[in-house]
Amino acid sequence: MPTPAPMLRHGKAGPLTEHVDDPEPVDLALLAEIIGEQERAELLETAGLLVEELPDLLAPLHAAVAAQDRQALADAAHAAKSAASSAAAMPLAQVLDGIESDAAGAEWASLGMQAEAVRREFERLAAYLRACG
Repeated sequence: MPTPAPMLRHGKAGPLTEHVDDPEPVDLALLAEIIGEQERAELLETAGLLVEELPDLLAPLHAAVAAQDRQALADAAHAAKSAASSAAAMPLAQVLDGIESDAAGAEWASLGMQAEAVRREFERLAAYLRACG
């Protein structure tokens, strides 16, 4: 399975930093491996299903940040990360993985920045799929 280049780096030690060479928001080759489908239209449709589901998965994440509820944040990040990974939206999954990992002890300001990065990456994914569709 190919390993996508990281788009965002997270951690307790420093702020988020964006890389110049952002990978595509969805890895269609990886998605083809996951679902066993090669036709581009089918792959884009499958990725589009994620975009439809994600707002419901991300709402609890943003609510947990607002409430400063670490367990709810970790749980919401895990659920959304699983969905993003299943649809090969690896940059989004990586940001969510960072939140899940950092939820237990990172400063709330850092977690808020990561939640904002999730929102931006979701918007980038949705725009990419609209442009491809």
